[in-house]
Amino acid sequence: MYFSKLLITSIFCLSILQCADPTQKTHVFILSGQSNMARLDPDLSFTPAVKNALKPESVIVIKDALAGQPIRRWYKNWEPHPNRFTSGEQIPVATGDLYDSLLVKINEKINNIKPVSITFLWMQGERDAREGHGEVYASSLKGLIKQLETDLERTDINVVIGRLSDFDMENSKYPH
Repeated sequence: MYFSKLLITSIFCLSILQCADPTQKTHVFILSGQSNMARLDPDLSFTPAVKNALKPESVIVIKDALAGQPIRRWYKNWEPHPNRFTSGEQIPVATGDLYDSLLVKINEKINNIKPVSITFLWMQGERDAREGHGEVYASSLKGLIKQLETDLERTDINVVIGRLSDFDMENSKYPH
């Protein structure tokens, strides 16, 4: 199941690349998120697939993921739903620390290169669901993407969101 999802993600990324000119220089792929992205070894299938579709020397794959983390560790302006917490309950705060470490890795890898394309692959959300932050997840993810666009000075970042399964799609057991 895990590898079939990885294959589907790789195929989707390759379809994005059909629009890219493989004779051009650098194509950057940023892989980030929590558990399932952290366990992914891009060298097994992802990196070879994109290098095969493009010139191998034109591909940069950057992976920075950490298991079990909420989106607020990436999105610096994260805020919980206003009705989520009762008085006296501790409200979690955004830190953006994982985003900062991701950005350091990106800047180290691309340095002064102006990539032809940047693709952001994101696999995360279970922690936020378990903590009951489903109402703010979509806006948080959009904010994270905007944050990345701003910091990389790009408005044309391709975004791929990974999903493992259709577990509890009716939200009966886990409403978030």
